[in-house]
Amino acid sequence: MTETAVLLHTCDGCGATVAPEHVRERIARLEMATRFRPLHMQTLLLADAPPPALADFFYFAEGTRAETGRENLFFHSVLRAAGIETAGKKAAACLAEFQRHAFYLAYVRECPGAGGADSAALAQTLQMRIRFSFKPKHMVALDNASQQLTHGFALEALGIAQPAGFSLPSALPAGEHPDQWAVFAEALRLYLQRIAK
Repeated sequence: MTETAVLLHTCDGCGATVAPEHVRERIARLEMATRFRPLHMQTLLLADAPPPALADFFYFAEGTRAETGRENLFFHSVLRAAGIETAGKKAAACLAEFQRHAFYLAYVRECPGAGGADSAALAQTLQMRIRFSFKPKHMVALDNASQQLTHGFALEALGIAQPAGFSLPSALPAGEHPDQWAVFAEALRLYLQRIAK
């Protein structure tokens, strides 16, 4: 028996040498996110990296999202903070409403498990994406990793209006306890209301 050689590629997202499946999943994530990207972005939400499973990706629009599991809790919390009711609604309908409200969620790292990248290079790439692609009026870093990465950004130079001296009160919960996610969603809701003024 002969083994079939697997062609490896360099991923444009994370720079790693990867199997074709990694590249296909990256392209699938880009297509899912692009479907719900607003033409004029009001608020850009940032998270560190997408989850490994495509079905857990924020912009996965098939069916109704469960109320359990960390990535589903993240999905419901972010949408509810944006003023979108998710109970009993299809994911696609929720995401379309998120888009209509001019919200967009992007990941600092395009690929799951892409840790270890040079943070200075990552910050520079993110600033370029914000300035020339996203062009939001407001920006919110949702987790510790994206908050640390964007801490030194000159927001005015990026065209972003942000209240001085005000940051998100809490980062994403580590676990799956619904009460912790409810607290996070409420903090994010209040923050989004404040930056929209």
